[in-house]
This record gives sequence, C-alpha cells and structure tokens, in this order.
Amino acid sequence: STRGDQEIYDLDGSVAIKVGEVFHISIGYGGNMEEKKQALKGDLLYRYEPVRETDSSMIYSVTLPDNSKTFYHFYVIKKFNQETYEIQDVLQEKEFSLKRIETMVQFVNTLGAVTPKNI
Repeated sequence: STRGDQEIYDLDGSVAIKVGEVFHISIGYGGNMEEKKQALKGDLLYRYEPVRETDSSMIYSVTLPDNSKTFYHFYVIKKFNQETYEIQDVLQEKEFSLKRIETMVQFVNTLGAVTPKNI
C-alpha cells in the first residue's frame, strides 16, 4: 500500500503489521474464539456487541457506558500447517471505522501458509 509508512514489529510476542493510519494488525500464536467472546462479555467498562460472526472470525463493537463512543474491532482464528494463530486489529490513537475493519478482515481472509522451497 502507498497509504503511509510501513512497519513490522514485535508486539508483546505477536507480530504487528502497520501501514500508516489505515491498517494495523497483530498475528499471534494460539487463540480461542470462545475465550475472546467471554472476555469481551465480561468487560466492566465497554458494552460488547457482535456485528458479524463466523466460526473463525468476528467483527464486533464496544461502546462506552454513556454511549458517547463506539469502537469497531475484529478477531480471526486461522490455521496454517496444523498451527493456530489469532489475528486482530491493534488499538491505536485514531480508531478504525467499521468499513476499515471490514477491509482488514478481507485482507486477513486472503492469508495462507507459505511452503518454503529448497534453496
């Protein structure tokens, strides 16, 4: 993308990929959809609401108690070569619109395993 500086960096044991202010995801080992949903439902500050869900992905919103602000996020579980990974947006100063979250999920859905070739 030509929409800003590109960065790849370690984020608490996950790999974060950022392009300007329009794309910011992390890819980490493991992940569990039900645990993520339970954590969101148990949040004491934000009200969680699913927007779209499949068995392996969800787009959701969290809203402040006074309804003054709603934030959109995604969480995806992908399997590559028998290994499970969680992929999600990274919180940043400028929040993502629902459309931007949907675009990131479309990108994540294109990811696949790469088989190294003999050198």
